[in-house]
Amino acid sequence: MVTQITLPRIMQIGENASEALPHGLSNAMLLPSVTAFSMPAVTERYADCARAMARAMGVADAQDSVDAANCPLLATLEDLNEALNVPTPAQFGTERQRFYVKK
Repeated sequence: MVTQITLPRIMQIGENASEALPHGLSNAMLLPSVTAFSMPAVTERYADCARAMARAMGVADAQDSVDAANCPLLATLEDLNEALNVPTPAQFGTERQRFYVKK
């Protein structure tokens, strides 16, 4: 059986182990960064997400092109985190080097 796991989940495993962060808070903290990182590789999938959010949050119109749908998505995620007082990993005190793999 193949299990799909998202990048925020992989990153939060280490985050939660040492910081005892609640699962949802960790996801919210990481989602904008992970979205920015992975958007170039899966633009159509993120556009689908933005279009799905269109009715609820006005992120994009259902008929928007991939680029037009994706443009506001990242800003919307960041704005939502700000409105909900979700800290960034840096604001939480997590050092950037924690997320680099040592070879």
